[in-house]
Amino acid sequence: MSTFLSMVTLQPGELSAVQRICHTDPAPDPRRTPYAALIYLFHNEALGGTSFFEYRKQYELLKEVEAIGNKDSDKATKFLLENFPTFRKNATYMTASNEIANLLCTIPARFNRMIFYSGQIPHNAAIAAPELLTKDCRNGRLTLNVFADVLPK
Repeated sequence: MSTFLSMVTLQPGELSAVQRICHTDPAPDPRRTPYAALIYLFHNEALGGTSFFEYRKQYELLKEVEAIGNKDSDKATKFLLENFPTFRKNATYMTASNEIANLLCTIPARFNRMIFYSGQIPHNAAIAAPELLTKDCRNGRLTLNVFADVLPK
């Protein structure tokens, strides 16, 4: 189990390629299932909630890029550019369906709201207004994140 505070501050042009798409949470032990909880610690709901997705058929390509990225992030970026049109467009936070995944739903942010979900479901921060992001923790997109790897029954 791990817990940390997280604050999203990067503008789209500052994102790495893998930060521009939804992700699943890693499971350090394959016998365990990753779960996550998140508490929104900000009042401005326009900073964005959390979106959940379903990978399309390119899922195997994403697993390949993850393996490449663990060894060389530049090669992973090149692989993404070659295989996914999304990465040949201007950088954005992923807020809608694309050729990688279909948007299932978005949970809006509300101050002190807690969401709990399986880390195996592709997800990401739903940031539609990145110009509102700030490094000021009193006004920024601050969340408390909790991760647990659980043994199945």
